[in-house]
Amino acid sequence: MINLLPPAEKRILEAENGLRLVVIWGVIALFAFVALFLILLSIKFYVSGMVDAREILVRLEEERFAGSQAQDLTDEIGAINAEINRLEFFYQNQISFSGALSLVAAAMPNQARLNTLYFNIQNEDGEQTLKSSLTGYAPVREALFVLKKNLGDESGFRDIDFPPSNWVKPADINFSVTFNINEH
Repeated sequence: MINLLPPAEKRILEAENGLRLVVIWGVIALFAFVALFLILLSIKFYVSGMVDAREILVRLEEERFAGSQAQDLTDEIGAINAEINRLEFFYQNQISFSGALSLVAAAMPNQARLNTLYFNIQNEDGEQTLKSSLTGYAPVREALFVLKKNLGDESGFRDIDFPPSNWVKPADINFSVTFNINEH
């Protein structure tokens, strides 16, 4: 196709394309900052709520302990403390999907493209593991070799399985891989 536009018009079109790209990246960065702000704000409210709850429990303990129902209060505080400990244990043993996603993103080579990524939480030997599978596209087989090497080099990945069908075509490869992510 022959481009018959004069050079000045070509430069104007290139400048407009550059401006569009800057605007798009600016909007993406703005959304990322807003999301980060909202996450930090929710953490602040969560922590302040926990502090307020503890202060209320201490105040209740002081008020009730002065009365004749000291034993009932001690039992109630023990039950509340046990519940708080169970909740704390629950939150400490959660798997971070963002951490797993960053591990996968770091392992992906520049030439490869990710199509789907699935996570499934499984308990194995008393330890939570993310059973994961991903599908994607690689323009050449070398990109798959890089992906396999990156997954193998990272200590967080275990039981990496590339089906033999991934290696048949030398170019334009739609691949799949399964692996486990152990963050603990």
